[in-house]
Amino acid sequence: MIKKIVVIAAFAVLCAGVTSANSTDLKVKLIDGEAEAVIRGLQARYESMNSLSANFTEEVFYEAVNQGDVATGRVYLKRPGKMRWNYVEPEAEEVVSDAKTFWVYQPELNQVLVTPATGGHASGEVMDFLGDMVDIEAKFKVKVITSKEVELTPKGSNDTLKKLRLTFDKDFVISKAIVRDSFGGRTTITFRNVLINPKLSDELFIFKIPKGVNIVRP
Repeated sequence: MIKKIVVIAAFAVLCAGVTSANSTDLKVKLIDGEAEAVIRGLQARYESMNSLSANFTEEVFYEAVNQGDVATGRVYLKRPGKMRWNYVEPEAEEVVSDAKTFWVYQPELNQVLVTPATGGHASGEVMDFLGDMVDIEAKFKVKVITSKEVELTPKGSNDTLKKLRLTFDKDFVISKAIVRDSFGGRTTITFRNVLINPKLSDELFIFKIPKGVNIVRP
């Protein structure tokens, strides 16, 4: 479960970095057939994003056992390194980070997992993606599939992400992201009602542990 969450967070942060609900702040426009224009547009969109919120549908497929799961909820992201995933269906769950601490709250189990956001935990990669990815081509090998779809492959070693495919419209609004992870899984997230640069309080990214909940620290 934790592995899946970290993978989802990692590539959703990337999606947030290149997504917007409007195009008025972009200096680079997409020109069909020009791969370089697509890359420049993605980079410009990333640089323009400081926060994001969106509804999401997450479909996870495990090839090894030929099984999958579907979940829905809403995600909030804020640079540098803050995130909150509120899962609603099929069961309530909260995944929160203030860039220092990483909380995974599972009400049905009456427990919350608490780990550092960096320093050996896989979630540290997530924070790197949001806070440090200032140059897409420096971090990834970029393959432009069409004028509305790209595939990103991490350069160097990566313990989580294997490939990331993003689908977007002419204004670089991400509609779908597909990640293949290093564990043989495939996760697809579709986004709806995306808001770019909403005002999000830092308090949103601090999880307040309810009384009586078991605290697990690996």
